[in-house]
Amino acid sequence: MLTYFMEQWGGKDGIAVSEDTVSNRMRHGRSPVTVRLDPVGKKDDDRKEVVLDSYDPEQLHCHRDFVEIFFVHRGHGVAFLDGTRFIIQKGDVVCIQPGQIHANYSLAGLTVYNCLISEALLAGGRISARYLEEDGRLGLEPLLHLDGTRILEVEDIFRKLFGEFLEKTLYYEEAMLNEVNLLLLCLARFQRLDRQQVKTREAMAPLLEYIFSNYKTATLQELAEMSSYHPDYLSRLFHQTQGLTFTEYVNRLRMNEAVQLLTQTDQSVEEIAAAVGFSSRVHFYDVFKKQTGMTPGELRRRAVTP
Repeated sequence: MLTYFMEQWGGKDGIAVSEDTVSNRMRHGRSPVTVRLDPVGKKDDDRKEVVLDSYDPEQLHCHRDFVEIFFVHRGHGVAFLDGTRFIIQKGDVVCIQPGQIHANYSLAGLTVYNCLISEALLAGGRISARYLEEDGRLGLEPLLHLDGTRILEVEDIFRKLFGEFLEKTLYYEEAMLNEVNLLLLCLARFQRLDRQQVKTREAMAPLLEYIFSNYKTATLQELAEMSSYHPDYLSRLFHQTQGLTFTEYVNRLRMNEAVQLLTQTDQSVEEIAAAVGFSSRVHFYDVFKKQTGMTPGELRRRAVTP
């Protein structure tokens, strides 16, 4: 597994920003891979192992001396972070601490703004201490679902950061530092107001993990029985925390696998529809075209055309 340092990804500046289009590197039909989590500063007894069943181990990596904050600018994708998988979409912010094993994968045109902040800068007193934990780590939750005007506010900050980093005009370092402090202020305010929703999403995490492993057959009623929530309440909770209905969430996972099978195997469309959980060929076609903008046959032809 790869380990990166700030100088490799961000140069010698204490802050680096990029706009990246994320590729889809999830693979199917591979043997499960066991990854050893080895976070910075942890004792051997605190280390743990995670078994991955569909992730390309070449994409998994960690950072040794910087924090990464990324904002989903467009599209949908999957964020893998220390053994937990999240569906991410426009307006989501992910905070990755040094030592956390992670990877991101696109489901539909995933583009993100990345902001890298060196640990040296965090420890140097130029980032307000109110944003840091007692151990010096950045005090942000791993995943924040921004909403309303907060999305526009954060997106504007990232655009300014990216512009300063690219142009490097006079005093750009100070300008970027000011924008980073403004970004952390904005996210900290949202997080304080969002604590209750964070607790709710934590309660949802086991259900999301179950869906990820069983999306071919999982039903809302099944999840309601597992969680002891009423199906109607769970449906509202699902939309509130994920920004998608249960059916939309499951169908995104199914379509992701269908695309992989269409481009990487010779299975018929009917076989693929059944393999990803559709009993009706017509329903599969309707959902597939809605998600991808083309029919399964069109996608397959494009995939094999030089």
